[in-house]
Amino acid sequence: MYSHFIFQVLVLIIICTLICFNLWHLGTWEHRARMLEMAKTEQEASKMTDEVEGKHHIGDFLPPEELNKFMNKYKAMQSGTPWDNSEYQENRLTQDNVGFKMLQKMGWAEGAGLGAGGQGVVNPIGK
Repeated sequence: MYSHFIFQVLVLIIICTLICFNLWHLGTWEHRARMLEMAKTEQEASKMTDEVEGKHHIGDFLPPEELNKFMNKYKAMQSGTPWDNSEYQENRLTQDNVGFKMLQKMGWAEGAGLGAGGQGVVNPIGK
């Protein structure tokens, strides 16, 4: 009977040790909760990464007009020329335009102001 009691105590000690080891191995309830949260975050991040697979260029995320502005600025910076941020680029007259040719014949140069002394408006005023 005494040996049976010792056997039960030993079994109880072994069970408690295993339970304590498993709980210690997993950490406190806060650690376990944090581990679940981290696993969920990792799954969401993986899903988001998979959704944008192959989209690694800024042009994939910008609207076309913003991309054009960005590329114009980039080209100007590469060539060392000043970048014009105004709407002038969008409304710019081309050399085959009749008004452009008339202005040039009267002595106007692209980028200069209108008027006899070049003190007038430089950029177009409307679209």
